[in-house]
Amino acid sequence: MYTIKQTPEDFKVTELACWSKDELKGGEYTYCLMEKRNLGTLEAISQIASQLKIQSKNIGFAGNKDKKAVTSQYISVKGDVTDLSFGDITVTVIGKSDMPIHLGYLEGNAFEIVVRDVLQIEEAKKKMKTPFVIPNLFGQQRFSTNNASVGKALITGDFKEAVRLVLEQKGHVQDALQDHLHSSPTDVVGALRRVPGKLLMLYVHAYQSLLFNELVGVVEKDGELPLIGFGTELDEFSPAIEKAVEAIMDREGITFRNFVVRALPEISSEGTTRKAFVEIADFTMEMVDEDALLKFTLPKNSYATVVVEYLFGEN
Repeated sequence: MYTIKQTPEDFKVTELACWSKDELKGGEYTYCLMEKRNLGTLEAISQIASQLKIQSKNIGFAGNKDKKAVTSQYISVKGDVTDLSFGDITVTVIGKSDMPIHLGYLEGNAFEIVVRDVLQIEEAKKKMKTPFVIPNLFGQQRFSTNNASVGKALITGDFKEAVRLVLEQKGHVQDALQDHLHSSPTDVVGALRRVPGKLLMLYVHAYQSLLFNELVGVVEKDGELPLIGFGTELDEFSPAIEKAVEAIMDREGITFRNFVVRALPEISSEGTTRKAFVEIADFTMEMVDEDALLKFTLPKNSYATVVVEYLFGEN
């Protein structure tokens, strides 16, 4: 039993760049530090694009950060831009580069998390071994309410179902979908094209992540597992992993070729591999009454909420 994200300030994330300011020697892309509070990354990007009167696709970022949090991350804007501050967003210019920031272009993230109402502190301490290694699961924020279900509908070509599921979510994207369907009720692919490409890709990644989480239980030591896509080659893995992948795909009724989405080729996904376990670095825990202040760093694409659940959950 525990509580996190009671307030955005309870969950602080600082992106660790894989580049230095000395490397920013000019170019058409402006690098900025984006600080936000209680906003998802895509929502913040959309608001910045609106302020700058540009399209969101002209703003690059390295990774999605938590919504109910205070986060700092780097973005690139095509063209010139000055410092901005509005609402819960602050944008500070860092320098110029000849290449945009893209997904995965980071070293990792540093976290400061307040975990409230901790009851199982002694059990948690027993889990903090050296090295501190845990299963490299994707966190719940990857899936939201139905992201993985949207992703499966997209890769299986059930675009009507994908539209229905997206409409169940809340946000400005739903208004764009409704506007398109009002004028073209049967054009579900056209409606999906009103969804930002990065968000459509996030849905597909969420489904791949759900399948990966199932596979983590197959291995008991450090190693790589597939994030299933059209380029996955099972002969690169152990017989146990191959058997597990085949069983999951049979149950899901999918094949590797499903990840080639011909109607929306931009969301086709080749797949990749991911470490089954991750080491938590620079870990400290300070107790104040029944609240725990955790500080640690993780490599990119690993989830702080998984660390908290590992320590304090009923696992």
